[in-house]
Amino acid sequence: MFFISHAFPWVSESKRIFCMTGELLDDKSGYKIFSKISSDIYAGNKYYRGTESGEEKMLLTRGSVFLSHTEIKMFIIRDGNDHVARFALIDDHRLAD
Repeated sequence: MFFISHAFPWVSESKRIFCMTGELLDDKSGYKIFSKISSDIYAGNKYYRGTESGEEKMLLTRGSVFLSHTEIKMFIIRDGNDHVARFALIDDHRLAD
């Protein structure tokens, strides 16, 4: 686990603006968490459309040929117990450096 934090040293711990943590998700259960975050964040938003779920699953799960030449790291960002963001870093070994 790594930590991302934004706080000013002169502000006491209890009065900090926010303190976020980033977490690497590295197994099948990690993908389940990763894929659920969008719907959790936008719950109740009538304009939310989770249209990317098919492409996301194709790229990030083990059944894809794409994974034979890539390395994928999925991360989530939490603010306390709330999920606030997610992202994936994809290294495609077929692409030139």
